[in-house]
Amino acid sequence: MITLIHDVGELSLKSTPNNLSVEIVDSDNSTTIGKTPMVINNLPVGNYIVRIKRPGWPDYNEAIEIQPNASAAVEHTFKGVNVTLQSDPPGATIFLSGSELGKTPVTVELPPQRVQLVSRIGALTPVTQEFVPAGNEKQVVEFKHDYGVVSISSDRADAEASITGFDLGKLPIEAILPPGQHRILVHSEGVPDQTKAVDIRTGQRISMPVTLTSGVAATLTKRPENADKENSQPRPRPVRPKTPRVEQTPTYRSKEEFERARDSAYEQFDSEWEARKNAMKREKDYYDYQADHSDGAAQEKWKAKKDEVDRRMDQLDDQKDNAKSALKRHWNDD
Repeated sequence: MITLIHDVGELSLKSTPNNLSVEIVDSDNSTTIGKTPMVINNLPVGNYIVRIKRPGWPDYNEAIEIQPNASAAVEHTFKGVNVTLQSDPPGATIFLSGSELGKTPVTVELPPQRVQLVSRIGALTPVTQEFVPAGNEKQVVEFKHDYGVVSISSDRADAEASITGFDLGKLPIEAILPPGQHRILVHSEGVPDQTKAVDIRTGQRISMPVTLTSGVAATLTKRPENADKENSQPRPRPVRPKTPRVEQTPTYRSKEEFERARDSAYEQFDSEWEARKNAMKREKDYYDYQADHSDGAAQEKWKAKKDEVDRRMDQLDDQKDNAKSALKRHWNDD
């Protein structure tokens, strides 16, 4: 019996910055992958191509030969250009090839080549800018989003505003919105909601004071004072939601008609719960944006609102399951 012993060596890999993906390809196109820094012991002798990858940058490739009982090393520093990224409004998240660079204003290192950057913030339309290196000069890339500002205020301290189910929080507040028509609802306990439509253009700032009447609340308060005078006269019964009576229950002329109605009810159910989930996501994004653009007590308030949305999102699935069970019972579909 003859024991075959392969000659092996060692390969050390380093990069700046660290934690970059690396590929080691041998002559048979077999690939070993990992993250820098790393050391590979007992690597068979032979020729290899080492490829270090950094998102948004050109790959670094180096050919090496592993010698018996010897060590080889590959080190590479990705030298780039320091660039300051700014946006209007500030607080936008900048991406390079899908990788997040940070929130504006921020200074980052970009590859010394032409690249495309994308700025995203809230519900505003993303903005793409091309970066072109210009020697050793300090460079600034600015992203201008299309948006307008609506300042919403009210004569009630407890008033809150929302836009298409998206909670903006207590008034007064400045809402950053994309151009177009928006329907803003202002709510306060004990008085009717106020809904106003606003058509905002890029660069426009609109002031929207909302006066919430207390007439309804006053009327409800005064009714008991006149109750004795009205005892001798019949009063209309208050309108309250009622459980449908037997004669109000829909009837279906065929099994197919019943199944179509049932399927439609399930589709509407899924659509409504998905809309609630998406509204919570938009609400959370807005609070996150406001927290990034405030400090002190105001920042803590926005963070608390964001935490509350997280809590409600955690409860949403359980609420949906309970509602789905009730829907199944309604359709005898348990």
